[in-house]
Amino acid sequence: ERIEGMAYTQGNNELGYEGTCGPTSLANSLNRVMDTNKLTENDMVKTAADNKLCCTSGPQKNCGGTSTRNIVDLVDKVTTPEDNVTTEVYEYGNALSVDELADKLKDSNTVAMVGVDSSTLWDTRGDVTNSSLFVGGDSDYSDHWIMVDKPVYGDDGKLDGFNIVDSGGGE
Repeated sequence: ERIEGMAYTQGNNELGYEGTCGPTSLANSLNRVMDTNKLTENDMVKTAADNKLCCTSGPQKNCGGTSTRNIVDLVDKVTTPEDNVTTEVYEYGNALSVDELADKLKDSNTVAMVGVDSSTLWDTRGDVTNSSLFVGGDSDYSDHWIMVDKPVYGDDGKLDGFNIVDSGGGE
């Protein structure tokens, strides 16, 4: 099922940046938890670029790329205390288990942005050993960001997966 009001494709911004899965996923996430549609990819990309919170040089396919630190700082730039938005960051080595994530996402006012390996997500597996997804540091960009929404449970009550919005895969 599609979640209404979400941006399912990235690269729709005035700057022509194509690597905007982070800003796009953030706009989707904030719109979802604040029950609005006021934030767009374009808004996020412009704010990120103006505040040096994304990649702004090199090939267009990389421009707009964001690190975890960039995303957290961007949340602070586009929200106010009245928006009542709280962020939690889990480092790679301390990431939530799948079941812990599902428990958190049972709260209808909670979504997650998750850095993933796009080739695994899209089943185009290749050599990702040099992907910055697996490298530490604030200047490294995730291979791909997605918004993770509600958990999906089977008839047996076991976790089957999650509803996600993937601006890079269009799903």
